[in-house]
Amino acid sequence: MGVAVMWRVSLLMLVVLLALAAAAAAPQAYAAAGDLLWSQTFNTDPPGTFTYDKTAVSAIGDVFLACSSDRGAGRGQDWVVVRYGAGGDFKWVRYYGGAGKDVLRSLAADRYGNVVLCGARAGGAASGTGFATVKFSRAGKLLWARRIDGTKVGGADTAMDIVVDGSGRVYVTGEVVQTATGRDFLTVKYGTGGKLLWQRRHSSSGASGDGARVLARDAAGNVYVAGDVAKSGSGQDLRVIRYKASGFRDWVFTWGNTEDRNELAADIAVRDSGVVVCGTVWPEEQGFIVQLPRSGLGGWRKTFNPLDDGVTGSSWLATGIDAAGRVTVAGYTEIGDKSLGPDFAVQRFGAGGALLNSYGSPGGATEMAQGVAVTAAGAVYATGHGPYDGVRHPLTLGWDADWNPLFDGKTHVGHYIDVSEMLVLGSDCFYVGGWGFDSMTGEGADLVLLKYAR
Repeated sequence: MGVAVMWRVSLLMLVVLLALAAAAAAPQAYAAAGDLLWSQTFNTDPPGTFTYDKTAVSAIGDVFLACSSDRGAGRGQDWVVVRYGAGGDFKWVRYYGGAGKDVLRSLAADRYGNVVLCGARAGGAASGTGFATVKFSRAGKLLWARRIDGTKVGGADTAMDIVVDGSGRVYVTGEVVQTATGRDFLTVKYGTGGKLLWQRRHSSSGASGDGARVLARDAAGNVYVAGDVAKSGSGQDLRVIRYKASGFRDWVFTWGNTEDRNELAADIAVRDSGVVVCGTVWPEEQGFIVQLPRSGLGGWRKTFNPLDDGVTGSSWLATGIDAAGRVTVAGYTEIGDKSLGPDFAVQRFGAGGALLNSYGSPGGATEMAQGVAVTAAGAVYATGHGPYDGVRHPLTLGWDADWNPLFDGKTHVGHYIDVSEMLVLGSDCFYVGGWGFDSMTGEGADLVLLKYAR
């Protein structure tokens, strides 16, 4: 879509573990909302370039970053996970993988500070990739690793997203390739020790291309999976599935516009007030929102509809929902001349789907929002990148429940180019993660982590 910078290495992700005790690095009393508390950078061995995929939140007080990194000849591409203390002090780094291309997709952390990661594990199953899940302890010890392969020899099986519950049980979704049915959804549940508790495969019809992309879990233990399934003709429809904690499939919801269109999910969020999925309709490049009650019945749907007819593209990349059912999406819009680049965009809708608030950066540069966090009370935080001295740097904004700015937009300049792609909330702070590099070659990029007061 011509907006995200991607070179050699695949993924960056961030988990922020919130403090349960007073010792867990609360901001100093004098820190005002939006004040930068600390910043950190990290580079793998050898240096690489990073892009972002997913974030998650738990409750200990540590900060984890993870990515996939090309480690040079003979070592392939490995998963990398780094732990920092809540004060920004480096604790450890761990690598996981082999000589092939191992691609990390997502991670989460439990209440005890253990971290779980998922993605594609190269090798085996006749040189395909496996649907892989790994767990490290807070001390950095590898506790267990699990792999599932589809029946198709050499298939590209991949775990795409992961969450944990309050007891440390692990839920993972993604796709496996089957000989008879092609690419299918796969959702699994593991116990804390890695025991497979259940797995559920989902296929639309025939040897089609279906795949789960994201998942979320509600307070009652239900698991919501969103992805895309093949249409009867051509193109892909959005599909949302709810599983009970027991693995029973509760309901299935499908949404799509017309044939030859692809409705591809980017993010999912859930509260008692509802379920929301955002993404993009291709090839039109139009952001969409699907809102559902937790029952799977009713709700509303929207695609981006500008006030003028000059829109040339839009995409919603991240979403959140508050306790009142207000839905926020973040991404980009392009109005008029596409050569001017996308604009950083955030919109908030009421529980019934009416547009309540909107933010759009001025045009003239490549800008976009890539991460958003919404509190139960309705405060909104969004991060992405905007122009500064003619190049891209992290831009972070926040609004209270009434859409009053919480602080001036925060721009961080640490490299020649910096990009922020995730935002997660702490009880009295928020973390922004991304990457940066000091030349246009993309070599030697650093992971970037920023902690702000709120």
